[in-house]
Amino acid sequence: GSTGEDIETMPLATWRLCALCLALCVVPAAAFLAAAPISLRTLAQPGGLQYSVPARARKSASWVHRGDKDGAARMVAPAVSTEESWVMHTLKLGIKAVGVGVAGSKPIADDLAVDLIKIIKAASTPGAPADWSSEEELIRQRLASFLGTLFVKVKLSGGDLAVLKAVATAAGDVTSSPSDLVREGCSSAQVLVVAAGSEGSEGLRAYATRLLNAETLSAEEAEGLGTCLFDAALPARLQVMCAHILRVRYETKEEWVGLLRAQQATLVHADVNKGKEREWRVVQIAEPFDGTHKAESLAPLLAWHLQDKWGLIAVSQMGASSGPKYGPNLFDIAHALDARGAVTLQQGCAIGESLSAKARGGGSPRFGYYVDQAKASPALDRWAGIRRNVLKRPFLATAEKFVDTHQARVVIASAFHPSFSDKMFDMVQGATAFDACIILRRGCEGSLGLSLARAGEFTCGVRQADGTLKRLDFKYGPSDCGMSTRPETEQQPLIGMGSGQEGALFTADRTMSYADTGTSGDAVFDERVTLTLKAFDVALEYVLNGRLVGPAAAQNSAEVAAFDGAVNTWGDSASR
Repeated sequence: GSTGEDIETMPLATWRLCALCLALCVVPAAAFLAAAPISLRTLAQPGGLQYSVPARARKSASWVHRGDKDGAARMVAPAVSTEESWVMHTLKLGIKAVGVGVAGSKPIADDLAVDLIKIIKAASTPGAPADWSSEEELIRQRLASFLGTLFVKVKLSGGDLAVLKAVATAAGDVTSSPSDLVREGCSSAQVLVVAAGSEGSEGLRAYATRLLNAETLSAEEAEGLGTCLFDAALPARLQVMCAHILRVRYETKEEWVGLLRAQQATLVHADVNKGKEREWRVVQIAEPFDGTHKAESLAPLLAWHLQDKWGLIAVSQMGASSGPKYGPNLFDIAHALDARGAVTLQQGCAIGESLSAKARGGGSPRFGYYVDQAKASPALDRWAGIRRNVLKRPFLATAEKFVDTHQARVVIASAFHPSFSDKMFDMVQGATAFDACIILRRGCEGSLGLSLARAGEFTCGVRQADGTLKRLDFKYGPSDCGMSTRPETEQQPLIGMGSGQEGALFTADRTMSYADTGTSGDAVFDERVTLTLKAFDVALEYVLNGRLVGPAAAQNSAEVAAFDGAVNTWGDSASR
């Protein structure tokens, strides 16, 4: 971090220390390289980055095949890969540089640009390198994601320019349209050729071209694009390029409407719910599918609370993690509860089935019903593997929370980034049939469980006669229920646990103990549960009863109503 002036004035002792450090670093490194396998020594030579990697790296990648419903095998990324080939790792670095979003993308470093250009040249040469054979499809998915997001990047500088020039060179003479966008001598048509060759349907290629050309889509056009994205017969590399372009330049409200319509149409019984009234007592719960890996998820206890106190029926959406975290997520915890006998997953609930009718007589399962995304929408579940490979999560990470499987009147979901509370509110208002929503931001790791370190931020909406949602925003923190704050580090017992399964069983045991006795035996967990449930009570008073209580009233200059949770203006739940 020293400047040139600093170096000129460094004392002799400092120079001696620098020389000693250099010797300690360089000499052992040189000895290591001399003894290393030929392939590793070659990787370290200037300009000598090769596509071959040691056998141990190829073994640990362990890509797996999973059969599609039509019997064809497809390649998906593993949930966790400890080591990757050089090509895959280089593309990961490229995606991380340009796939962050409009405001967060970084220039590609010059040395990384050199490596990326080698991959682009190899990808454009007839016959892929032999070392790509076991993972060529995965490589091309990452490459397409990288190229699409690079091309639509707002500001190009440094290595970005060199990479785009290499794309133009690799593509060669490509027929372009006068409307094609050209950036630094590289056209959208050339990017499309390098990313996907001639693959894809005419419709999907047309959508990809429009997105590369910085065009936005109408709701109807976005629905058409969404239909293409969920079509397993179309090439994933082209699909993911479109999805990631939408992600980094941010989807418009109209595009969200179309994409959610297309997503809803992927349900295995997409027509079951059409024309039906909303299920009066049903509340849908959805938190990020990648779960939490520090603090326990409180979603099952929230479902229990909705049913035990409010007389509602909870149905939770769950599925395999698409990353970047790998659990435990609600899928893992629900199966852990099932193993403990607290949830009976094999009974399940069919898509479109009336949960009110199902619960009548015997009541709902203690922690509610659970919908497995893989069974509800194989087309949506297919993206879990694709998303693990291409790293950055496209619109699906938000949209999948709003798959409407059981005509719920209220949807409860969580957001992490500041702008997403607004986006999710707009999605519920303009692209779903839910009558109300509760969206929590700033929970632990973006989950539905509040943190004792800060206030959670709630955005609620209730459907009005004109179709819009009447909005309420409020914050709820430890001081609102007489608690002291605790550092985040005191709320992270999952850190260091060996597997998602271990954390899931740990969470399940605490969940069951709290529901049985009112305590888990851990004061911090109990305080988090109490804080979370009291906060959601405030939100439920608004969406169910139209009343502002506690902080919701105080922060919105309203008269504080009695906070008893006894009134439910949605009707006599016993008869529904």
